[in-house]
Amino acid sequence: MRMAATCVLASILASGVTAHAETDVFMRTVGFALTGSDDADPKVIGDRAKCVFAINNDIFHLNNVHTDRITIQGWQRQQGSEQWVTVELYGDDVVFEETTEPLKDDGSETIRQLRAAMPDAFTSHHNTYKEHELHLTTNNQDRVKTAWQYIYSHGCSGKQSHFKSESKRAPVR
Repeated sequence: MRMAATCVLASILASGVTAHAETDVFMRTVGFALTGSDDADPKVIGDRAKCVFAINNDIFHLNNVHTDRITIQGWQRQQGSEQWVTVELYGDDVVFEETTEPLKDDGSETIRQLRAAMPDAFTSHHNTYKEHELHLTTNNQDRVKTAWQYIYSHGCSGKQSHFKSESKRAPVR
């Protein structure tokens, strides 16, 4: 009896560790896919099954993304060694939200003139977008593509667009 209880307890603990480890991998993958960095710390907004994640003041609605229209492209500056990857996201509904913080008023003459010329710069703004281009500071286009494939095969559902993609680039799926 005691051995059976120990086995049941061990299997419960092991399944919890496996589920937790899968969640950690998923969240690290989401962070990399959205930023190109292994140091990103995405936060789940609400129920994780809805695939809404925040990184700083940016919110991403990954279940609203048309997965057949995700475009991943590697870039390199002609003069120099700077490389990056862009990821284009499209949807029928909001795929990206951002909140911009207002400029700080330090009381200086320059700020007073700026406030007179651009009063909106001193209030926060919340914007939503059905299209968004990520600019990732990585040169590993294959890893970015793999990350997006992982996201949509391990939890997020995304959507299909209502028309064929005009892009010549291969979709993520």
